[in-house]
Amino acid sequence: MKSAITATKKFKFRNRSRFLKEKMKSKFYDLAESSDVRCNHAAIIINRRSGEIISEGHNYHFHKKSSGPWKKKGSWSMHAEEAAYRKFLKIHKKCKHRPNDLFDLIVVRKYSNGEPGYMNSKPCEKCHAKLAKLKKKKIINKVYYSIESKTDELSNSIVEEHF
Repeated sequence: MKSAITATKKFKFRNRSRFLKEKMKSKFYDLAESSDVRCNHAAIIINRRSGEIISEGHNYHFHKKSSGPWKKKGSWSMHAEEAAYRKFLKIHKKCKHRPNDLFDLIVVRKYSNGEPGYMNSKPCEKCHAKLAKLKKKKIINKVYYSIESKTDELSNSIVEEHF
């Protein structure tokens, strides 16, 4: 049975620096543009305390051979949030961080035609299940995603995912 998921809280920058907001917006644009999939998704994981971007990812096609590494061309797609948290998990174990550090995942979808604004980037069921496990283990604190918006203002375009 599926649980009802609602998004009510909007994303608020703890560090109210305009530079940080512009840096994140620029990072999302660059990541989304590097996507080779029809829908341009980008994801970052930030340290909520410091505002530092810890990990990033975008969606892309890949092909996995029966033996050997994944290649970035093929008929399967890696989701942006999955790419970001895979990189993050590699870094998280090796990295020294404070016990009170909180890590948030933010996923956005840009218009592929270059229009300003964002589209809905709510995680799919597979990603939702993986993110729920990471939340339960207290590795990821909160998950945010973009909603339909004609403005480039991140604060008004991103809402929290409830598990």
